[in-house]
Amino acid sequence: MKLTKTYFDIYNKILFAVLGILLITWFSIYVMEKIRPVKKEGFGLDDLKNIPNKINEFGDQLKDIPKIIQKGFEDKFVRPIKEFFDGLDQLFNHGIPDHLACGKSMADSGFNGGLQVLNVQFLCFWDKFVKFFKGDCTLYYIIDAISKLLTIIFIRLPLTIIKAIFGIDFHFLVDMFKSIVLVPINELFIIIVGFGFLQWSDATIEKCYRCQGEIKDSNGNVVYSGSKSFDEWAKLYKCSNAILKSGIDKIFYSAFPSDHWKPWYHGNHTSGWDDRI
Repeated sequence: MKLTKTYFDIYNKILFAVLGILLITWFSIYVMEKIRPVKKEGFGLDDLKNIPNKINEFGDQLKDIPKIIQKGFEDKFVRPIKEFFDGLDQLFNHGIPDHLACGKSMADSGFNGGLQVLNVQFLCFWDKFVKFFKGDCTLYYIIDAISKLLTIIFIRLPLTIIKAIFGIDFHFLVDMFKSIVLVPINELFIIIVGFGFLQWSDATIEKCYRCQGEIKDSNGNVVYSGSKSFDEWAKLYKCSNAILKSGIDKIFYSAFPSDHWKPWYHGNHTSGWDDRI
């Protein structure tokens, strides 16, 4: 009876030992099967040696965190604030003052030019008025007045009435008659008498029908000097008025908020407006 009990004890110990060996073997195989694919993908037991390097790399990344925070702070706060104040500087210290000065310069140029043209016209009118009463140009003025009056009464007015009633324009006949008949006779008249009836001589035109004058800039430099007809000086006066108006517009749109402020805020010019006269 005692022998049988001893036999079963030995048997159980051997059985547990075999089962333990099998369990350990199976667990080892299972772990190796799990480790092998990871190793094929680039990480295995040998990579444990690189852990110190990884730790150093992570430390370097931690060192960059203050720089990253600083850059983000600059991008989100410092730079927009700087751009805002730079824009205000561009707008109020350059854009608006520069264009106000430009507009004022244009307005002054147009105003002074217009005054000078008016002065030339007034002096010219007074000069022709004196020459009319002195007899220097009286005959020419009277002949011109009579010829223009007769042309209006006997030619222009009838042709205008015919066109209004019948819708037929005969003005081309007047031009044809002038070019075919009057111009040749006028040339012959110049050869014989010394002047024509369609147009006075150059000396007469200069003396009685043209105005000598000059225009100066704000610095006193002469920008134009010559002889023009009264109508030509009137056109120059309209040009001066256009410059004056453009200068006033530039002053107005510079001094008050407008679409031009936005590009000036960014330091840019407004194409088609900044240099427009």
